[in-house]
Amino acid sequence: MISKEDYKQRLTEIIRLDGRYEREAYNFVLMSINFSITVIVRRNTITAKELLDGMRIYSLEKFGPMSRMVMEHWGVFSCKDFGEIVLNLINKGIVEGAIEHVVEEFEEVGFDFTEAFEEPYRDFSKDN
Repeated sequence: MISKEDYKQRLTEIIRLDGRYEREAYNFVLMSINFSITVIVRRNTITAKELLDGMRIYSLEKFGPMSRMVMEHWGVFSCKDFGEIVLNLINKGIVEGAIEHVVEEFEEVGFDFTEAFEEPYRDFSKDN
């Protein structure tokens, strides 16, 4: 595990080299990894599908109906973007994982943001 200071330095370097995503998006992905490992799968390894499921659940718990808007504010518009973030974290040694085809895997097993982040609230909004 890397130190907090080393993490901050590596993340700053990632953002300098690839400015597509806000720092908060990277922090969210790391928190989602931890959430997914400890709450969803309860093991030290995780697939892209399991991580995306964890991200969706974690986001809805943390941001509720604002989830999609928050993601878009961070520059994240699709599951492919999550794959790009994970790839950047792997390349800088912040997380461990296989690099080959990681972005494609996130895109392949991903979900539609509107359906994932807005659909759970549509029936609720109709009742009120």
